[in-house]
Amino acid sequence: MTVLAILGYVAAIVVAVITIWNTATVGCLRLGVWGALYARRERRRQTESIKSFAAEPAMVEIEDRFEE
Repeated sequence: MTVLAILGYVAAIVVAVITIWNTATVGCLRLGVWGALYARRERRRQTESIKSFAAEPAMVEIEDRFEE
């Protein structure tokens, strides 16, 4: 009987944690974290594309020199 009672308490705690996790406040915080991660990833991608674009004219010039 005690094992069933312990399992019942554990199940109640799990349900409570899931309910709290899905409330609006925590949901907004979660979305904010996901938004921040996405923005950081996007900034990194843009920085890499800017760097590769900035290096491109130099590469074209080097290729022209080797072709001569």
